[in-house]
Formats: sequence, structure tokens, C-alpha cells
Amino acid sequence: MPSLPAGRSSVFLDRPFDEARYRALQEGLEMAEVRLSEVSTGNAQKRFDPEYFNRAALFAAKQLEGASELGSLVDSGYRVVYENTEAIEVNEESTLPYFLQSSDITTPFINSEGMIRVAESEWLRYPKGRIQPGELLIEVKGKAEKIAIVPEKFPTKTLVTGTCFKLTTKNDDDKYLIATFLLTKYGQALKDRAKTNLLVSYIAKDDLYSIPIPSVTNALLKEIKRLYKSSELLREQAHTQLKQAEALLLSELGLEQWQPPEALTYERRAKDVFGAGRLDAEYFAPKITDLLGRLEASGQTLADIAPARHERFTPTKGEHFQYIEIGGVKGDGTVEAETVAGEDAPSRATWYVRGAMW
Repeated sequence: MPSLPAGRSSVFLDRPFDEARYRALQEGLEMAEVRLSEVSTGNAQKRFDPEYFNRAALFAAKQLEGASELGSLVDSGYRVVYENTEAIEVNEESTLPYFLQSSDITTPFINSEGMIRVAESEWLRYPKGRIQPGELLIEVKGKAEKIAIVPEKFPTKTLVTGTCFKLTTKNDDDKYLIATFLLTKYGQALKDRAKTNLLVSYIAKDDLYSIPIPSVTNALLKEIKRLYKSSELLREQAHTQLKQAEALLLSELGLEQWQPPEALTYERRAKDVFGAGRLDAEYFAPKITDLLGRLEASGQTLADIAPARHERFTPTKGEHFQYIEIGGVKGDGTVEAETVAGEDAPSRATWYVRGAMW
């Protein structure tokens, strides 16, 4: 290589390429290696970011070369853009329309009990926002992670949030294939790859429709549908039994008829405030004081019956393990784990989780 003038540097190595050293530097790094041609000419979106070229998405895209795109399976699809839609406080007998928000979705299920109500004018103004049983909902704005199929037993007068794209498929069974694939590690990676990361992440319709979907035999498609619908039934049964368990516990504690006091103002002594090390109204709310008084009779605390575990985990290269992120612990008491290879373990994967208590 010809020498350069003093003070100048070259982007090229001035020594032979050391592949062994290069591979060693890659160990433990969240990185992907791509050809320059893939970035400069084989990239219709003109993307040049690690999210687009993440390893899982690259692997999935390569395995699915020539597969049908999601859009080719769609019969109709739409995302509504609302203006100033506000929740309305109503009683249980209200006939006002429900509004399904992303927070009501615990992938792949919908929690209809907590849905808010909106004005009747919203139902009339946004007819394309009305959802029907069997429609597939895909979150495309914000985190753009949630997926669900509207169940058969669902409030008929419901609008869906504009953060979700709703669609139907030409072959009704294909929605179960799409939903199931997008729930997998590779389907989620391809979906993440389609995000345009501006101030708020967003997946455009064309990018969503371009996600490749694997082709499967008709027998496998029927089995995927059966298992998906079975999961819905089991979840409904679990939800019912959990409600029964909650009612039984409250009854045994004498709290089934308890109505928490909702005082607007209240006082506490200065020594109580400094003794607790807290100075917020929520901590000293009368309803909390009243509830603690009812529960302290046993003398037990959470630490007495569920001591914290501190069993260190060390990942092993070549071995897979189940990993639970903070976001995988759901408000309904369920936990979602993902399978991770030892060499891909994030630095946060440090503690074992065992048994039925976390």
C-alpha cells in the first residue's frame, strides 16, 4: 500500500486481515454482519441502522426468501386516526360505545372488562374504527408489539384505538397463521425491523404488508387454528377460576363487602410522617390505613411466606434458556417468557426464577 502524507489516515488496514481476531471481537456483542451491497443497493427503504439489520430479522428474512407477503393474504385492512376522543364516566347500564385501547390487549388476548366508553358521536363519526369478532389487530404505533384476534364473545359496539391496524384475511384461517408467526421471535424481529423510529415508532401500511409469512400445509394451518382457539378457551376458563379464587379469598378475609373510605382530606401527625420517611398523600390514605388494620391480624408479611431468592444465573454458550423481561410480567397474573440462546443472553439475565412465585 502506498504511504500517505503525514497527518493523513486510511480507512483500509495496513496489515493482513486477521479473521480469528475479528471473530473474537464479535463474541458477546449484539451485532450483525452484512455486505455493503445489502446496505447500499439491496435496501429499498434506504435504512442504515442496527434495528433494521438485527440478526434475528436477517436470519428470518433469508429463511423466508420467496415467501408470500402479509399483504397478499389480506382481504381488507384499515387504521383509524382519531381526533380528541375522550373517555366518559358511565354506569354499567350505559349503551355508549366501548373504546379498545392498546393497554386492553395482553398479547394475544383482549381484556374487555376495563375498556373505557366514548361519546355516541364517535361511533357515528368513525365507522371504519368499529371492530368485529374475528378481526386481527396488530399494534403499529408506539411499542408496536401487541397482537390479538377479536374473540367471538365481545361487545358488539366497540371502536379500536388508532395505534392498531385491523384486518381480515381472504382465507379466514390465515389470520391464525399471521398472528402465531408474528408472536414468534422471528416474526417479532421482522415486525420490529419495519418500524420507522421517529419521535414515536410507527409501522407504515406498506412495510407491514411486506412482512414475509411462511407457507404451511393445510393440515398444519388447521392445527395452528385449533391450538390458537384452544388457548382462548383455556384463558377464559383460567380467568373465571381466578375470579372465583379472588372472591373466595375476600370472603375468608371478611372483605367481600368492604367499601374503602374515600376521604378528600385527612391529617397525620408529624412524627408519623418522619417515622415512615414518606410525605405523600397516597401512603397515608384512610383506605390504606383501614385495610392494613384488617390484614395485620395474622402478623404475617409477604417476606414471611415468600422470601426473596438470590440464585445467580450464568448463561452457557450453545444452551438455550427461558428469559423473563420486566414487560413479560403481566397485570393479570400471567408471565410470558422467551427462549434465548446462551450467547445472546442480555446482561440483565442474572437470576434464576423457580417455582410458582416471582
